[in-house]
Order: sequence, then C-alpha cells, then structure tokens
Amino acid sequence: MRGGARVAGWWRGTATGWAVHDSLVQRADKTAWRRHCLALALRGFAQFEPGLHLRPDNLEGGVEGLRTRLPGLGLAPQATLFRLTGLDEAGQARARSLWKTEALERRYVAVAGALEAHTAHMREDGVVEALRESLLLGREAIGLLVRDPLLPPELMALDARQILMAAAARYQDAARDLWRTWISGIVPG
Repeated sequence: MRGGARVAGWWRGTATGWAVHDSLVQRADKTAWRRHCLALALRGFAQFEPGLHLRPDNLEGGVEGLRTRLPGLGLAPQATLFRLTGLDEAGQARARSLWKTEALERRYVAVAGALEAHTAHMREDGVVEALRESLLLGREAIGLLVRDPLLPPELMALDARQILMAAAARYQDAARDLWRTWISGIVPG
C-alpha cells in the first residue's frame, strides 16, 4: 500500500480518491452484474450513492493499475473509473463512513482467535472432524483476506489485518501437516 498522506488529504477534500461510475451498466444480465459488483468489492470500492462507488487512493499501481485489473475481475465495460477530488464536508463524512471498519476489525480478530484455538487443539479432535473444521475455518479466513478492502491506516488500523494474516499463516502450516498425515495414512507409499 502507498499514499497514506494522500488518503488523509482526500478525506479533507484536498487530494484524490478513486471512483467508478456505473449507472450505464445493464442490470438485466444478472451474472454479469454480479461479476461487476464482485470486481468492485474485491478492490474495496463502496457505494457512495447509486451508480457511484469510491475507495481511497492507496493501492499499488494507482488508477492505471486499477484500469488494468478491474476488467479482468469482471468490471463491466460501461463503467467509468476516474479520480475524485474536492468532496465537500458532508461528502467527506459520508465517504469516511462507507466502510464498517470497527465491525471488520472485530471479525478479523474473532476469526484469528478461532484459527489459533483450532490450531492449539487440532490434534485432539478426531481427524475427520479436524480436517472438516480446517476447510471451514480456512475458507472463512481466506474469504476475509481476499475481500479485505485494503483501507489505509487513516481509516482502519492495520493491526487486525496483520493479526489475521499471521494466524492464517500458522493455521495453514498446522492444517497442511494434518492433511499430509491423513493422506499418508490412506495413500500407499
């Protein structure tokens, strides 16, 4: 990530953020519309008002990087990506409130705690139950990390994200060992 100072400035209306205008995107093709919405969500855009989605300017590659990546994620060709500057005070307040950061941070910490708890007791559970739980918890952690809006520290403390990432890495190692043990027991060597 980059651009923390610019992000702080964006909230004061003096620097840039990124916006996608999509009111021309057809909603009739539900599959295409879902892909379009997912592309926005995967890059941390939030709906500011109908047809206008915003995110802070803090991703590597800048707006050109987004222009390259978003279509590959499913952004509709009718959508327009551009820089946004000069929000008035009411707009700034609305922009700051688009992401429910406290709830997201609590979720990250809770999932990290669940990963740590299961890591500590993984070998005590029955193998099949532990493997099943590893799939469920792993999917939940990966889903949170993939959909992380990657907000700058001015909007969301990095601690919760880092705690989840560290817990997920430790959990992956423990779950991988459990899966290897189980597979070696059923696959002839």
